[in-house]
Amino acid sequence: MISDDPSGRTVPLQLLFLLEAVKRNHHTRPYASRPGWTSIMPGPPLPPTPLGAAAVPSLCTAKVMVEVFLDLDCPFSRKCFKTLYEGSVIDAYKGKPVQFLVQNVIQPWHAVGSLMHEVSLAVKSTQPSHFYPFVNRIFDAQESFSDLATEKMTRGEIMEALVSLAVEVGVSRKGLEERIALRGGGGGNAGSATTQVVKWACKYHRSRGVHATPTVFVNGIEASHISSAWTVVEWKELLDDCLAASF
Repeated sequence: MISDDPSGRTVPLQLLFLLEAVKRNHHTRPYASRPGWTSIMPGPPLPPTPLGAAAVPSLCTAKVMVEVFLDLDCPFSRKCFKTLYEGSVIDAYKGKPVQFLVQNVIQPWHAVGSLMHEVSLAVKSTQPSHFYPFVNRIFDAQESFSDLATEKMTRGEIMEALVSLAVEVGVSRKGLEERIALRGGGGGNAGSATTQVVKWACKYHRSRGVHATPTVFVNGIEASHISSAWTVVEWKELLDDCLAASF
């Protein structure tokens, strides 16, 4: 206990540290979703909308929410996504109260993975309906972005290869390039217009305790028994059981 109060009352040292931290973080910050607006708020910027790429954006309420945490440079994530997307599990539940959300998981030991995720999140920002087709296309070309395959490539060459894949599935090159173009300032590390979204994705999967990929959450609870080896039949059995439950 120490005294730092005009009245002479003692104040816990921990409380003084907390108050000082609040003062440092309390400042005017541009509000990401409303250009030109400012909001006085403590702490780091927060995402203006929920994170994750929805398979059915128009679905406002869902009885079953399936979050699939994937690393675009992970072969097990590829297998899981292919089962859901190409195996028509996602399509089979359109029109039903089932929502799939793909959450990006950037793994630091997959160096190129960071760029793959950045471009995918830029696609989601510019043309959300193209996110799933683009992710599917990335998984088709995954081996081209391995550590060995990209060892002698520059950052610019890797980004161009990713942009070309996006264009193949109908993404506008101009809009995408604007979202991933590096900006000046910040000591040369200001990143791109998508950098903040990348930070949110990282913070989200860390806050959920996700390490290995794929990791699946069903209605907020980790379904540790689900793996990349799951078949279409197993997925449908799980989802049908969830829909049939009365509680």
